[in-house]
Amino acid sequence: MASLQSGLAQVQKRRLAMTPAMRGQIELVTLDAFALEAHLMQIFDARPDVEMRPSQAYCIERLFPARKALRPGEVPAGNGLAGEMAVARNNGLQGHVFEQIGLLFSSRDDRSLALDLAGHLAPTGWLETDDATLRALLPWKTNDHYDRVLARLQEMEPAGLFARNLSECLILQARDQELLDPVMEAVLENLPLLASGRVDRIAAIAGTSAEEVMRRFRQIRGFDPKPGLRFGDEAPLPEPDVILRKVNGAWRAALNPRLRCEWRSIDKSAEAEMSALRGVVAFRESTLLRIAEWFCANQSALLEGGLVALRPMTRRALAQELDLHETTVGRALRHRLIQTPMAMYSFDALFGPPLQGVSGTPEAGHAPQAVMARLKNLISHEDSENPLSDRDLAARLRQDGIVLARRTVAKYRAALGIESVSVRQNG
Repeated sequence: MASLQSGLAQVQKRRLAMTPAMRGQIELVTLDAFALEAHLMQIFDARPDVEMRPSQAYCIERLFPARKALRPGEVPAGNGLAGEMAVARNNGLQGHVFEQIGLLFSSRDDRSLALDLAGHLAPTGWLETDDATLRALLPWKTNDHYDRVLARLQEMEPAGLFARNLSECLILQARDQELLDPVMEAVLENLPLLASGRVDRIAAIAGTSAEEVMRRFRQIRGFDPKPGLRFGDEAPLPEPDVILRKVNGAWRAALNPRLRCEWRSIDKSAEAEMSALRGVVAFRESTLLRIAEWFCANQSALLEGGLVALRPMTRRALAQELDLHETTVGRALRHRLIQTPMAMYSFDALFGPPLQGVSGTPEAGHAPQAVMARLKNLISHEDSENPLSDRDLAARLRQDGIVLARRTVAKYRAALGIESVSVRQNG
């Protein structure tokens, strides 16, 4: 009969242990671009032995994505501008402001002071003359009169007009969107610290966590630092992250060098840590480049013919093909712009499931974005006296092998901001 015995023994096994440093590097890889920049600046702020290269110095302007100016007839999205802007947007910023002053002020004295203040508006929508000079120049009756009229002007849409500086411009927009709390106010009053990545300093000032400061930072990026430019044609175009071009008959991808971040170590003891950090950032860049090269190989039709030629592609399929985690792919695509010879696109917006046909099954080879581009082209070339109905549009798409129900066509048309056939016919 066998007997059972207990005892202690040592056994050697090989196992990969994840160190805190490795966990930190993985977290950096999965950060989106904006969060990574802020995280790096936190590191540099805490390390006097590391400095940014002068050519890559951060400035407040970099906190905000560039915006295009409005074309004639366009309405700024998401700012609550009503139909009364129809005339003003064709007359530019001054036309819009003068019309609004006529609606906002009934008193002759108030209206006169408001018009005088409007004469000092810069194209950005800010007051270009400092407050002390304005108070000395303009015919206001009392300090209360001046403050009251200016406060009323600052209620004008789009929020941020008549601000006296960038901080006030953003505070007006935060208040308009009901986002102005003590933490947001502390962030907006310390924009230079935010621009240099000193998130911990702002958190200490506001008495909150760095995570809460970063949450406000993401909200601030949705604000418009120069709301007046949307009425003109001087707003800069955004910079692409990746540039795709044809070289010797083949499509090639290249990262935009102007957007790359570089730094150097002053103290040799920091070289190892900075080398590891540089490796993580390099992995992020190489991941984006691999995705862009895959895009060149699989979406050449789009590069030649525009969005109408987009083939459906999903992040999951791309991740499997490149042997990456889907989350890594998603983070690499987020907030990234690609420049093609035809147009600039949001990389992330080009991904998604294939189109669902009338039977609820995927329409092979068709991406919703491509179908919407086709719809837009069809409507832009229609006979203005005999516009295409949703049924007509469905029939035209069917000729191209895209079988969609009329209600699906109507949904896509509405998503494009295009009115129904009856409105287009009467308009």
